[in-house]
Amino acid sequence: MNEAAPLPWQDDLLVAQLRLIAHSAADVTGYGVAEIRVADEDGQLHLAAREGAHADRTPETVEHYPLNDRDGRLIGTLDFALPPEGARSGKGGQVPIHRYATQAGDAILLALDRHRAAEEARHAQTVRDLVRSAMSDLTDGADLEAALGRVADVMMAHFQLAGLWFMISGDAEARLPDVRRGHVPDRTVVPVDDKGGLATRLWRQQEVALLTLDQQLHLEEADERIIAAAREFLVQAGYASQASAPLCTETMFIGPIRAWRAIGAPRWSEIELDTLGEIGREVGQVLAAALADQRDQELIADLRALNAYKSDMVSTVSHELKNPLAALLTNLEMLDDPQPSGADRRQVLGAIARSTQRMTRIIDDLLLLGSEGEAEHGPLDLVPLVREVCEAAGDAAALRGQQIVLRAPARPVMVSGDATELDRLTMNLVSNAIKYSPSGTRIRVTLQRDGSDAVLSVVDQGIGIAPPDQQRIFGEFVRSTDPDALAAPGTGLGLAIVQRIVERHQGSIEVESEPGEGSTFRVRIAVRDDDGGR
Repeated sequence: MNEAAPLPWQDDLLVAQLRLIAHSAADVTGYGVAEIRVADEDGQLHLAAREGAHADRTPETVEHYPLNDRDGRLIGTLDFALPPEGARSGKGGQVPIHRYATQAGDAILLALDRHRAAEEARHAQTVRDLVRSAMSDLTDGADLEAALGRVADVMMAHFQLAGLWFMISGDAEARLPDVRRGHVPDRTVVPVDDKGGLATRLWRQQEVALLTLDQQLHLEEADERIIAAAREFLVQAGYASQASAPLCTETMFIGPIRAWRAIGAPRWSEIELDTLGEIGREVGQVLAAALADQRDQELIADLRALNAYKSDMVSTVSHELKNPLAALLTNLEMLDDPQPSGADRRQVLGAIARSTQRMTRIIDDLLLLGSEGEAEHGPLDLVPLVREVCEAAGDAAALRGQQIVLRAPARPVMVSGDATELDRLTMNLVSNAIKYSPSGTRIRVTLQRDGSDAVLSVVDQGIGIAPPDQQRIFGEFVRSTDPDALAAPGTGLGLAIVQRIVERHQGSIEVESEPGEGSTFRVRIAVRDDDGGR
């Protein structure tokens, strides 16, 4: 038998099988020579086996049988030749020669399948190694998005993809990078999940789904509209298939990997789909660790902020309580005078009462800030409440040469609310306007109904608030960075309390201000309708 250079998939097992088939065919059929050739990728035939009584000669072929694969592609031939004298031995009889052709074809197909599986396994391992190498960069503090980008590039090249998307979903969508390659649809065309929970089911069953133009795998329970939309995208993009594997750990689903192949690209093999699923799990482990690290960092930041808040609160409250306590102690010492005059005694008792009231207000403020839920609502007319606050604050404004101008409707403005809290809200806004406005200015307080809302506006002509401070002034223990504002005494709780009361009444508050031009605070609370509802 003449030897020929073996093809890549032509292993020793195949050669032995083909020699045995050729030997048996030549012997049983009575032909002098049986030859089996195999075809390469270009269709060129290569001699793989020559057996028979005259195998050392080159007789003329008299019988030719093509060997085809399942798709009708030529993979080899089986040829028979007579001996040189042209006489076929008689022991062959009517043996069906096609049986040997079938055996030879099956042997070649099995060899091709073995070779293809081995190549796919080697390819899959290469992909795994490259992906692990890219993800291992994260242990050295590499950027997550850059590492995922390298993984995506590896997958695009080695899976021969036209599109790829690490489709992060749920809470993780805002925390993890959105990595895409090639042409991919948006989430409305190919959503993460459907009403049947397909993506979640794939995660729980550790399956990889495949959708092509004419078939589907592990998509039995999918919403048909989602399948139709995905197929429409395949057609529009010139794609042949979409594979989906879960990005996950055993306990967490982060989203799917979606991978698209163009028309003309190889079909997905079982090994490739398994590899895609494995990559989804490995990348999922890294993403889950990144999420856990982010949450740890956020928790640490929250704890630090809480500690700073506690320190600020202790410092501020201690400072604010220290002054009235000192005044209280001083006045108590004055009461030790065995013969105080009546006027002195009344003055001391008045100072003690004011100090006690100031401490009580601070404590009430802290209790209000710590309260949960909504206020206890009842029918309340804001008109007399706002008028009483303006009258009570009028003396303080007059002492500073200021004037409070109230504009309110004659008819009631009814809301559902807590009178004590809304009184404090109004007083805090008016007191702030007095505190931060110069002498000779007006403070305009307006109450009106605007559609379904009661609107309270307090407008001053004071020092104003810088834009950066406007974003933070409703925080607890927060004060303006303006030196003139810091010169005025205060706990930094006034506007935080206003915000808290507004929230407890399901309302809203906004501020408009320019440094040096005054401020406008506007509170909206839903009015109470005729039947007592909101």
